[in-house]
Amino acid sequence: MGKCVRVGTAGPWREVIGVVGDVHENGVHVEAPATVYWRAGVQQDQEGAPSTVPRAVTFAIRSDRTGTESFLGQIREAVWAVNPNLPLSQVRTLADVRAGSMARTSFTLVMLAVSGSMALALGLIGVYGVISYTVTQRTREVGIRVALGAKHGDVKGMFIRHGLTLTCAGVAIGLVAAIG
Repeated sequence: MGKCVRVGTAGPWREVIGVVGDVHENGVHVEAPATVYWRAGVQQDQEGAPSTVPRAVTFAIRSDRTGTESFLGQIREAVWAVNPNLPLSQVRTLADVRAGSMARTSFTLVMLAVSGSMALALGLIGVYGVISYTVTQRTREVGIRVALGAKHGDVKGMFIRHGLTLTCAGVAIGLVAAIG
């Protein structure tokens, strides 16, 4: 604070009167650019001649009535009392601005959830298919075991153990692949 900065080597020196936090203007996923805020009004180029007149100004208003039509009407009336030809554009809440900046990330997360759900469903169908195929291939063996006196619970347990072994092996391979 109180130090002076200038643009280029020939521009006028300007005193630093405040410092603000990082402003992410292109979304929170993009690093905030280095920014200098000059006073509103006519800006001078490096030779001292007026060169730019900022035409856009952004205001952030904090209120409990944010987003209501009556509040927006009062803001319009206040602005138009000063300059009736001044239009208000892109009036939106900070929640809308934040949602817009997070849209890409939200879409990516939704697509990742859909992909994960599909992978889980295909995995479950695959495990069911393998166990079903194994049972149909071993139908004769099951019949012989039951004929020789094996209990139905023991035969079911044999197939469940086989299915769980396949499932655990698949989960282990999947976790190793996911970590890799």
